[in-house]
Amino acid sequence: MSLQGEGAWSGWPCFFIRLAGCNLSCTYCDTAWAREGGRPVQLEALVGQWLGSNTRVVQVTGGEPLLQPASLALMERLCLHGGKVLLETNGSM
Repeated sequence: MSLQGEGAWSGWPCFFIRLAGCNLSCTYCDTAWAREGGRPVQLEALVGQWLGSNTRVVQVTGGEPLLQPASLALMERLCLHGGKVLLETNGSM
C-alpha cells in the first residue's frame, strides 16, 4: 500500500496491483522492468491481499494490465468487494 501519486485520487491511500507484460517499449516508461516476467497469482489471493490492506482504493497497473486475460475478472471482483478500482493502461488494448 502507498499513497496514490497521480490524478484525481492523488494523496489517497491506495493498494497497487502491478501486472507484468507490456506490448510497447515507450522511451518514457517508468516501469520497464514490468514489461516481462512476473509470476502467476490466483485472483482470490490478490483480492485477499487488497482486503487485508483496509483501503478502499486499488489501482491495477502494469506493464499493460489489459494484456492479462483475467484482468477484467480481477477488477470485477474488486468492485464486488466494494473497491474503488483505478486502471492505468497505455490505451492500446
